[in-house]
Amino acid sequence: MSYLVSNLVQDLLPRVGRLPQQSGITLFRAATSVQSLVFKRLLDRKSDLLATGNLFLVIPEYDYMAPLPSDFLSMAEKPSAIGATSWLGTTPWMAGTVTSYDTATKTLVMSVTSINGSGTLASWHVAVGVTPGQPIYTLDTSASSVLVGLGSKTFVTATELSLAVGQNIIISSVELPTDTTYRSRLDPNPLDEDDRDDLMWWEKYRIYGETFETAAITPRKYKVLGTNLYVRPKVSDSCMVTGRYNAKPSDLTLVTQTIPWNGMFDEVFREGVVWILTKGVSMPGVDPAFAAFVKHEVDTILDSRARILPSTHRIKRGAYL
Repeated sequence: MSYLVSNLVQDLLPRVGRLPQQSGITLFRAATSVQSLVFKRLLDRKSDLLATGNLFLVIPEYDYMAPLPSDFLSMAEKPSAIGATSWLGTTPWMAGTVTSYDTATKTLVMSVTSINGSGTLASWHVAVGVTPGQPIYTLDTSASSVLVGLGSKTFVTATELSLAVGQNIIISSVELPTDTTYRSRLDPNPLDEDDRDDLMWWEKYRIYGETFETAAITPRKYKVLGTNLYVRPKVSDSCMVTGRYNAKPSDLTLVTQTIPWNGMFDEVFREGVVWILTKGVSMPGVDPAFAAFVKHEVDTILDSRARILPSTHRIKRGAYL
């Protein structure tokens, strides 16, 4: 069961309800400050708990760049480039994640984050999205019409499906290919225009010159610069770039929001909010005792998750596949 901000308020009211007002700090502000402190500790430990984002980018034909999601922080794995030129650039589609699915009424609620084209789809196909390492394949169809756009969308599928909340799905006017044919794992690349990297690049592709680069079906290198993802070489046809990324948590401003990290650090939130409201300081990290408490609570969880690994923190691929 999710631990909501409303549950946090209910738990803390007996402890903070009679406290005098301290510097105008609200419970929401205090909870966001604690979240920031935990987030930075997870970031320092390079924890997999931050890998909550699913990347879905489209690199246009003969282009090499796409904007990243607003909550993007860094890649959690090497992204994959998938060629799907039969529909990416030419047909209307909507991509996003499952918000809910009612098996009784076959009603799907979807949060659309990426679109192509415009207008109304008279009929559509729903397909499993680009989860890392998995191909696209069509699950169901429907004759009901839907307007292409971002945000929350509701659909009724023809048959009962098994869809999980947060799963990547794509709504398209045409049936998506069962085999994406071209797939490659991208390697990080500095993309600096200094002589050393430039010469290594041209030598690898056996092309000598400074202004010519042969386009490819899928790119081989990537680099995150600012709020954009850049790839090389540029693509000859539209392609998708997918993978898991480390996401920044949203500020806690509503009682309906869920406290992140699946209950692992709920006690840190409770004690941290009480500390902030009692002290009247919105930066709990400045207190050595409280910072040590957070470090101990977070590290205990993270160490237990890594304890199954050998001392090198590496395991053979066959051990988990």
